[in-house]
Amino acid sequence: MLISNQKNFIFIHIPKTAGTSIAKKLRPYANPRTMTPWRAIRRALPIGGAVNPQRAWFEMHDTAEFVRKKLSAEVYDHYFRFAFVRSPYTHAYSHYHFLKTYAYKKYANIVNQQTFEAYLEWRLKSNQKAFRTRVQRFALLADQTSFIYDQQGECLVNYIGRFEHIQQDCEQLAQQLDIPDLKLEHHRKGTYKRSLTPSELSQAERDLIHELYKRDFENFQYPKQ
Repeated sequence: MLISNQKNFIFIHIPKTAGTSIAKKLRPYANPRTMTPWRAIRRALPIGGAVNPQRAWFEMHDTAEFVRKKLSAEVYDHYFRFAFVRSPYTHAYSHYHFLKTYAYKKYANIVNQQTFEAYLEWRLKSNQKAFRTRVQRFALLADQTSFIYDQQGECLVNYIGRFEHIQQDCEQLAQQLDIPDLKLEHHRKGTYKRSLTPSELSQAERDLIHELYKRDFENFQYPKQ
């Protein structure tokens, strides 16, 4: 995620939604993210007491709820907050193939031995609350809703863009943020087939995605197929 005092925004980076490409364009306007021992200590401390946004250090995929608690609601709500989402079908498929080449070999080895259906079952059965590390949170990914909604079901961002028409939405964001150029370049592009449609999935695969991304279908109004 990125915070910008210069342009008054917070970008919540949901994995596998072209966030790397967006972040690259936004980073020149963002607050510095240099890690220091003190920032590491402050991050590890129990949430409580506002953290100075210009001195805060957050991980790439921190949730909006975590950021809001660290900064305080008053500070967080002052910013224009946004994120991007994508169809649960292609989100799951993209994450599956990314894990096959994941730098952390433990999980790459697990997923390389799984069919897409087995991967979905593995992810669905995982107890997210039991996993604390950044690597584990990414490998056993929660739904997209968990990144921008709090536990009470409140959406914590002002704007939700769509991967399916990302350039159009980025142009709207550029106007909102008064940024001259948000024309994206594709980073971390996968080598797998990218034109997946729900009709190419088995009924079992579709059912697992419907369960795993139940809240996403409801909150972002993606049609079940």
